[in-house]
Amino acid sequence: MRLADAVAMAGGSASHGVLEDVLTPAGAAAANEALTFVREGTEATDGLLALEVVNSNSMTCAARRLEGRDSVVLIPLGVIARARALARRLLQHLAHGKSVRVVGNPLDYRPGWEIAPGLVPVYGQYEGDDEHQWDALKSFDGSTEPDESRDTAASDIMSLCLLYLAMHEMTHVVSRHDRLLELVRSSDPRVPSMSLPVLRRGLEINADIMAAVTTARCLAMVSLLSAGAKEKGIALGVADTGLDTLFERCSFAATMLFSMYDTHRATVFNYDEGSYPHPLIRYEHTHEATLEAIKSFAPDLLETVVQSTELGWLRCNQAISELENACLFGEYGKPADGNILRCLPVTALKYGTPVLHMQSRIAEEYRLGIQIEGLLVLMNGLEDG
Repeated sequence: MRLADAVAMAGGSASHGVLEDVLTPAGAAAANEALTFVREGTEATDGLLALEVVNSNSMTCAARRLEGRDSVVLIPLGVIARARALARRLLQHLAHGKSVRVVGNPLDYRPGWEIAPGLVPVYGQYEGDDEHQWDALKSFDGSTEPDESRDTAASDIMSLCLLYLAMHEMTHVVSRHDRLLELVRSSDPRVPSMSLPVLRRGLEINADIMAAVTTARCLAMVSLLSAGAKEKGIALGVADTGLDTLFERCSFAATMLFSMYDTHRATVFNYDEGSYPHPLIRYEHTHEATLEAIKSFAPDLLETVVQSTELGWLRCNQAISELENACLFGEYGKPADGNILRCLPVTALKYGTPVLHMQSRIAEEYRLGIQIEGLLVLMNGLEDG
Protein backbone atom coordinates (compact mmCIF):
# COMPACT_ATOMS: atom_id res chain seq x y z
CA MET A 1 0.00 0.00 0.00
CA ARG A 2 1.23 3.48 -0.84
CA LEU A 3 1.21 6.40 1.59
CA ALA A 4 -1.43 8.30 -0.40
CA ASP A 5 -3.72 5.25 -0.44
CA ALA A 6 -3.40 4.65 3.32
CA VAL A 7 -4.20 8.30 4.08
CA ALA A 8 -7.14 8.33 1.65
CA MET A 9 -8.63 5.17 3.16
CA ALA A 10 -8.44 6.73 6.64
CA GLY A 11 -10.39 9.85 5.56
CA GLY A 12 -7.81 11.95 3.73
CA SER A 13 -5.31 14.36 5.20
CA ALA A 14 -6.84 17.09 7.37
CA SER A 15 -5.89 20.36 5.66
CA HIS A 16 -4.86 23.46 7.57
CA GLY A 17 -8.26 24.98 6.77
CA VAL A 18 -10.05 21.98 8.26
CA LEU A 19 -7.85 22.12 11.37
CA GLU A 20 -8.63 25.81 11.85
CA ASP A 21 -12.34 25.19 11.38
CA VAL A 22 -12.47 22.36 13.91
CA LEU A 23 -9.78 23.42 16.40
CA THR A 24 -9.88 27.23 15.91
CA PRO A 25 -6.78 29.02 14.53
CA ALA A 26 -5.04 28.93 17.92
CA GLY A 27 -5.74 25.23 18.39
CA ALA A 28 -4.63 24.45 14.83
CA ALA A 29 -1.38 26.36 15.36
CA ALA A 30 -0.65 24.37 18.53
CA ALA A 31 -1.45 21.06 16.82
CA ASN A 32 0.74 21.86 13.81
CA GLU A 33 3.63 22.83 16.05
CA ALA A 34 3.34 19.55 17.95
CA LEU A 35 3.19 17.61 14.67
CA THR A 36 6.29 19.39 13.40
CA PHE A 37 8.13 18.55 16.61
CA VAL A 38 7.30 14.84 16.31
CA ARG A 39 8.08 14.65 12.60
CA GLU A 40 11.46 16.34 12.98
CA GLY A 41 12.47 14.15 15.87
CA THR A 42 11.42 10.79 14.41
CA GLU A 43 13.89 8.28 13.05
CA ALA A 44 12.47 4.91 12.08
CA THR A 45 14.73 1.90 12.35
CA ASP A 46 14.24 1.18 8.69
CA GLY A 47 12.34 3.12 6.06
CA LEU A 48 10.37 6.38 6.16
CA LEU A 49 7.93 6.92 9.04
CA ALA A 50 5.23 9.45 8.18
CA LEU A 51 2.73 11.05 10.58
CA GLU A 52 -0.64 12.25 9.29
CA VAL A 53 -3.72 13.75 10.93
CA VAL A 54 -6.67 12.45 8.91
CA ASN A 55 -10.09 14.01 8.43
CA SER A 56 -12.04 11.43 10.41
CA ASN A 57 -14.08 11.62 13.61
CA SER A 58 -12.95 8.13 14.59
CA MET A 59 -11.16 7.57 17.90
CA THR A 60 -8.94 4.82 16.46
CA CYS A 61 -5.30 5.70 15.83
CA ALA A 62 -3.26 3.29 13.72
CA ALA A 63 0.18 2.44 12.39
CA ARG A 64 0.29 1.04 8.85
CA ARG A 65 3.09 -0.66 6.97
CA LEU A 66 3.44 0.63 3.42
CA GLU A 67 5.36 -0.49 0.35
CA GLY A 68 8.92 -1.52 1.03
CA ARG A 69 9.97 -0.53 4.54
CA ASP A 70 7.92 2.65 4.85
CA SER A 71 5.20 3.18 7.47
CA VAL A 72 2.64 5.79 8.44
CA VAL A 73 0.97 6.72 11.73
CA LEU A 74 -2.61 7.93 11.32
CA ILE A 75 -4.18 10.17 13.99
CA PRO A 76 -7.88 10.98 13.44
CA LEU A 77 -8.84 14.62 13.82
CA GLY A 78 -11.76 13.42 15.93
CA VAL A 79 -9.42 12.45 18.77
CA ILE A 80 -7.64 15.80 18.78
CA ALA A 81 -10.89 17.76 18.52
CA ARG A 82 -12.47 15.85 21.40
CA ALA A 83 -9.35 16.37 23.50
CA ARG A 84 -9.43 20.13 23.05
CA ALA A 85 -13.20 20.41 23.59
CA LEU A 86 -13.18 18.21 26.67
CA ALA A 87 -10.13 19.99 28.15
CA ARG A 88 -11.86 23.37 27.76
CA ARG A 89 -15.00 22.07 29.47
CA LEU A 90 -13.12 20.36 32.30
CA LEU A 91 -11.08 23.49 32.97
CA GLN A 92 -14.30 25.51 33.07
CA HIS A 93 -15.83 23.11 35.59
CA LEU A 94 -12.63 23.23 37.62
CA ALA A 95 -12.82 27.01 37.78
CA HIS A 96 -16.52 27.04 38.76
CA GLY A 97 -16.54 23.83 40.81
CA LYS A 98 -18.43 23.12 44.00
CA SER A 99 -16.04 20.37 45.19
CA VAL A 100 -18.62 17.58 45.26
CA ARG A 101 -17.14 14.17 44.49
CA VAL A 102 -18.91 11.25 42.84
CA VAL A 103 -16.90 8.09 43.44
CA GLY A 104 -17.13 4.42 42.69
CA ASN A 105 -15.06 1.28 42.93
CA PRO A 106 -13.22 -0.37 40.02
CA LEU A 107 -14.68 -3.71 41.11
CA ASP A 108 -18.31 -2.54 41.07
CA TYR A 109 -20.70 -3.87 38.45
CA ARG A 110 -22.92 -1.14 36.96
CA PRO A 111 -25.60 -2.73 34.74
CA GLY A 112 -27.15 -0.56 32.07
CA TRP A 113 -24.57 2.21 32.33
CA GLU A 114 -24.58 4.75 29.50
CA ILE A 115 -23.12 8.11 28.52
CA ALA A 116 -25.14 11.19 29.49
CA PRO A 117 -26.70 12.55 26.26
CA GLY A 118 -24.87 15.87 26.44
CA LEU A 119 -21.49 14.16 26.76
CA VAL A 120 -21.83 11.86 23.75
CA PRO A 121 -19.97 14.39 21.52
CA VAL A 122 -16.76 13.86 23.52
CA TYR A 123 -17.25 10.43 25.10
CA GLY A 124 -19.29 8.64 22.47
CA GLN A 125 -19.98 8.22 18.79
CA TYR A 126 -22.98 8.78 16.55
CA GLU A 127 -22.72 5.60 14.51
CA GLY A 128 -22.72 6.10 10.76
CA ASP A 129 -23.41 9.84 10.97
CA ASP A 130 -20.14 11.74 10.61
CA GLU A 131 -21.74 15.11 9.95
CA HIS A 132 -23.87 14.87 13.08
CA GLN A 133 -20.78 13.98 15.11
CA TRP A 134 -18.90 17.10 13.93
CA ASP A 135 -21.94 19.34 14.42
CA ALA A 136 -22.55 17.98 17.92
CA LEU A 137 -18.90 18.46 18.89
CA LYS A 138 -18.88 22.03 17.58
CA SER A 139 -22.09 22.76 19.49
CA PHE A 140 -20.61 21.27 22.67
CA ASP A 141 -17.40 23.27 22.29
CA GLY A 142 -19.30 26.45 21.40
CA SER A 143 -21.26 26.28 24.65
CA THR A 144 -18.05 26.40 26.71
CA GLU A 145 -17.25 29.86 28.05
CA PRO A 146 -14.32 31.50 26.24
CA ASP A 147 -11.41 32.29 28.52
CA GLU A 148 -7.96 33.11 27.15
CA SER A 149 -5.87 31.46 29.87
CA ARG A 150 -8.04 28.33 30.03
CA ASP A 151 -8.11 28.05 26.24
CA THR A 152 -4.32 28.27 26.13
CA ALA A 153 -4.09 25.51 28.73
CA ALA A 154 -6.60 23.42 26.73
CA SER A 155 -4.47 23.79 23.59
CA ASP A 156 -1.45 22.61 25.59
CA ILE A 157 -3.37 19.60 26.89
CA MET A 158 -4.57 18.79 23.36
CA SER A 159 -0.99 18.99 22.01
CA LEU A 160 0.27 16.70 24.77
CA CYS A 161 -2.49 14.20 23.98
CA LEU A 162 -1.42 14.33 20.33
CA LEU A 163 2.21 13.78 21.32
CA TYR A 164 1.33 10.79 23.48
CA LEU A 165 -0.88 9.18 20.80
CA ALA A 166 1.79 9.65 18.13
CA MET A 167 4.48 8.14 20.37
CA HIS A 168 2.26 5.14 21.19
CA GLU A 169 1.68 4.33 17.54
CA MET A 170 5.29 5.05 16.58
CA THR A 171 6.44 2.55 19.20
CA HIS A 172 4.55 -0.15 17.32
CA VAL A 173 6.49 0.75 14.17
CA VAL A 174 9.96 1.59 15.45
CA SER A 175 10.07 -1.33 17.91
CA ARG A 176 8.87 -3.70 15.16
CA HIS A 177 5.95 -5.05 17.13
CA ASP A 178 4.47 -6.54 13.98
CA ARG A 179 7.64 -8.57 13.37
CA LEU A 180 7.59 -10.01 16.90
CA LEU A 181 3.94 -10.91 16.38
CA GLU A 182 4.88 -12.74 13.17
CA LEU A 183 7.63 -14.74 14.90
CA VAL A 184 5.41 -15.81 17.81
CA ARG A 185 2.48 -16.59 15.50
CA SER A 186 4.71 -18.88 13.40
CA SER A 187 6.11 -20.56 16.57
CA ASP A 188 9.63 -19.51 15.61
CA PRO A 189 11.97 -21.41 17.97
CA ARG A 190 14.24 -18.37 18.33
CA VAL A 191 11.75 -16.55 20.56
CA PRO A 192 9.98 -17.81 23.70
CA SER A 193 6.48 -19.20 23.23
CA MET A 194 3.61 -16.93 24.25
CA SER A 195 -0.12 -16.99 23.56
CA LEU A 196 -1.20 -14.46 20.95
CA PRO A 197 -3.78 -12.71 23.22
CA VAL A 198 -1.15 -12.21 25.93
CA LEU A 199 1.39 -11.01 23.34
CA ARG A 200 -1.03 -8.48 21.83
CA ARG A 201 -1.85 -7.16 25.30
CA GLY A 202 1.84 -6.96 26.11
CA LEU A 203 2.54 -5.03 22.92
CA GLU A 204 -0.09 -2.41 23.80
CA ILE A 205 1.26 -2.09 27.34
CA ASN A 206 4.77 -1.75 25.93
CA ALA A 207 3.56 0.98 23.58
CA ASP A 208 1.95 2.80 26.54
CA ILE A 209 5.18 2.58 28.54
CA MET A 210 7.43 3.72 25.70
CA ALA A 211 5.05 6.55 24.77
CA ALA A 212 5.25 7.81 28.36
CA VAL A 213 9.04 7.48 28.44
CA THR A 214 9.52 9.30 25.14
CA THR A 215 7.04 12.04 26.01
CA ALA A 216 8.67 12.60 29.40
CA ARG A 217 12.11 12.89 27.83
CA CYS A 218 10.81 15.34 25.23
CA LEU A 219 9.27 17.53 27.93
CA ALA A 220 12.41 17.36 30.05
CA MET A 221 14.57 18.28 27.06
CA VAL A 222 12.41 21.28 26.21
CA SER A 223 12.37 22.32 29.87
CA LEU A 224 16.14 22.06 30.22
CA LEU A 225 16.69 24.09 27.06
CA SER A 226 13.92 26.48 28.18
CA ALA A 227 14.65 30.00 26.97
CA GLY A 228 16.82 28.89 24.05
CA ALA A 229 14.41 26.24 22.83
CA LYS A 230 12.47 28.43 20.42
CA GLU A 231 15.64 29.95 18.95
CA LYS A 232 17.04 26.46 18.44
CA GLY A 233 13.90 25.44 16.57
CA ILE A 234 12.65 23.16 19.34
CA ALA A 235 8.94 23.76 19.76
CA LEU A 236 6.46 21.34 21.26
CA GLY A 237 3.14 22.97 20.52
CA VAL A 238 2.69 24.12 24.11
CA ALA A 239 2.83 27.59 25.61
CA ASP A 240 6.00 28.96 27.18
CA THR A 241 5.42 27.51 30.64
CA GLY A 242 7.66 26.34 33.46
CA LEU A 243 8.61 22.75 34.13
CA ASP A 244 5.98 22.33 36.84
CA THR A 245 3.13 23.58 34.65
CA LEU A 246 4.30 21.54 31.67
CA PHE A 247 4.29 18.23 33.56
CA GLU A 248 1.08 19.11 35.39
CA ARG A 249 -0.66 19.58 32.05
CA CYS A 250 0.94 16.40 30.73
CA SER A 251 -0.49 14.39 33.63
CA PHE A 252 -3.87 16.12 33.19
CA ALA A 253 -3.73 15.17 29.48
CA ALA A 254 -2.94 11.50 30.17
CA THR A 255 -5.72 11.22 32.76
CA MET A 256 -8.22 12.87 30.43
CA LEU A 257 -7.10 10.84 27.41
CA PHE A 258 -7.70 7.49 29.09
CA SER A 259 -11.09 8.73 30.24
CA MET A 260 -11.95 9.50 26.61
CA TYR A 261 -11.15 5.93 25.57
CA ASP A 262 -13.24 4.42 28.35
CA THR A 263 -16.80 4.47 27.04
CA HIS A 264 -18.04 1.34 28.81
CA ARG A 265 -17.57 2.25 32.47
CA ALA A 266 -16.77 -1.44 32.99
CA THR A 267 -15.25 -3.11 36.06
CA VAL A 268 -11.65 -4.28 36.15
CA PHE A 269 -12.85 -7.84 35.53
CA ASN A 270 -14.31 -6.81 32.17
CA TYR A 271 -10.76 -6.02 31.05
CA ASP A 272 -9.38 -9.48 31.79
CA GLU A 273 -9.43 -10.20 28.06
CA GLY A 274 -8.61 -7.98 25.11
CA SER A 275 -5.60 -5.93 24.11
CA TYR A 276 -5.84 -3.20 26.75
CA PRO A 277 -5.91 -3.26 30.58
CA HIS A 278 -8.41 -1.25 32.61
CA PRO A 279 -7.98 2.54 32.10
CA LEU A 280 -6.85 2.96 35.70
CA ILE A 281 -4.06 0.46 35.09
CA ARG A 282 -3.04 2.14 31.83
CA TYR A 283 -2.77 5.48 33.59
CA GLU A 284 -0.68 3.99 36.40
CA HIS A 285 1.69 2.46 33.83
CA THR A 286 2.04 5.84 32.15
CA HIS A 287 2.70 7.60 35.44
CA GLU A 288 5.26 5.03 36.57
CA ALA A 289 7.08 5.11 33.22
CA THR A 290 7.16 8.91 33.28
CA LEU A 291 8.87 9.00 36.67
CA GLU A 292 11.31 6.24 35.71
CA ALA A 293 12.25 8.17 32.56
CA ILE A 294 12.90 11.38 34.48
CA LYS A 295 14.85 9.50 37.15
CA SER A 296 17.27 8.20 34.50
CA PHE A 297 17.25 11.12 32.05
CA ALA A 298 17.11 14.19 34.30
CA PRO A 299 17.22 13.15 37.98
CA ASP A 300 17.51 16.76 39.17
CA LEU A 301 13.98 17.34 37.85
CA LEU A 302 12.44 14.31 39.59
CA GLU A 303 11.06 16.00 42.71
CA THR A 304 9.35 18.72 40.70
CA VAL A 305 7.96 16.19 38.20
CA VAL A 306 6.59 13.95 40.99
CA GLN A 307 4.72 16.86 42.54
CA SER A 308 3.52 18.24 39.20
CA THR A 309 2.23 14.93 37.83
CA GLU A 310 0.34 14.20 41.03
CA LEU A 311 -1.22 17.67 40.87
CA GLY A 312 -2.20 17.18 37.22
CA TRP A 313 -3.89 13.87 38.02
CA LEU A 314 -5.65 15.43 41.01
CA ARG A 315 -6.84 18.46 39.03
CA CYS A 316 -8.20 16.32 36.19
CA ASN A 317 -10.03 14.05 38.62
CA GLN A 318 -11.43 17.08 40.44
CA ALA A 319 -12.60 18.51 37.11
CA ILE A 320 -14.28 15.23 36.19
CA SER A 321 -15.95 15.25 39.63
CA GLU A 322 -17.36 18.66 38.83
CA LEU A 323 -18.49 17.37 35.43
CA GLU A 324 -20.28 14.54 37.21
CA ASN A 325 -21.84 17.00 39.65
CA ALA A 326 -23.24 18.89 36.64
CA CYS A 327 -24.56 15.58 35.24
CA LEU A 328 -26.24 14.85 38.57
CA PHE A 329 -28.19 18.10 38.28
CA GLY A 330 -29.25 17.30 34.71
CA GLU A 331 -27.01 19.78 32.87
CA TYR A 332 -26.04 17.10 30.35
CA GLY A 333 -29.47 15.53 29.91
CA LYS A 334 -30.86 12.25 31.19
CA PRO A 335 -31.31 8.71 29.82
CA ALA A 336 -34.69 7.78 28.37
CA ASP A 337 -35.86 6.36 31.72
CA GLY A 338 -34.82 9.58 33.50
CA ASN A 339 -32.35 7.83 35.83
CA ILE A 340 -29.24 10.03 35.70
CA LEU A 341 -27.46 7.78 38.21
CA ARG A 342 -26.95 5.33 35.37
CA CYS A 343 -24.52 7.87 33.87
CA LEU A 344 -22.35 8.24 36.98
CA PRO A 345 -19.41 8.10 37.42
CA VAL A 346 -18.71 9.52 33.97
CA THR A 347 -15.68 7.29 33.39
CA ALA A 348 -14.09 4.20 34.89
CA LEU A 349 -10.89 6.20 35.34
CA LYS A 350 -12.65 8.48 37.81
CA TYR A 351 -12.97 6.08 40.74
CA GLY A 352 -11.92 6.20 44.36
CA THR A 353 -8.56 4.90 45.59
CA PRO A 354 -7.70 1.57 43.88
CA VAL A 355 -7.98 -1.46 46.13
CA LEU A 356 -5.11 -3.90 46.77
CA HIS A 357 -6.36 -6.11 43.96
CA MET A 358 -5.74 -3.27 41.52
CA GLN A 359 -2.22 -2.71 42.84
CA SER A 360 -1.25 -6.30 42.07
CA ARG A 361 -2.83 -6.01 38.62
CA ILE A 362 -0.89 -2.82 37.89
CA ALA A 363 2.43 -4.47 38.80
CA GLU A 364 1.66 -7.69 36.92
CA GLU A 365 0.71 -5.92 33.69
CA TYR A 366 3.67 -3.54 33.93
CA ARG A 367 5.99 -6.55 34.13
CA LEU A 368 4.38 -7.90 30.96
CA GLY A 369 5.21 -4.67 29.12
CA ILE A 370 8.83 -4.85 30.32
CA GLN A 371 8.97 -8.54 29.31
CA ILE A 372 7.96 -7.53 25.78
CA GLU A 373 10.85 -5.06 25.75
CA GLY A 374 13.20 -7.96 26.52
CA LEU A 375 11.73 -10.03 23.70
CA LEU A 376 12.19 -7.14 21.28
CA VAL A 377 15.84 -6.81 22.24
CA LEU A 378 16.28 -10.57 21.75
CA MET A 379 14.52 -10.47 18.38
CA ASN A 380 16.58 -7.56 17.09
CA GLY A 381 19.78 -9.22 18.26
CA LEU A 382 18.93 -12.45 16.45
CA GLU A 383 17.92 -10.74 13.23
CA ASP A 384 20.79 -8.25 13.21
CA GLY A 385 23.21 -11.11 13.81
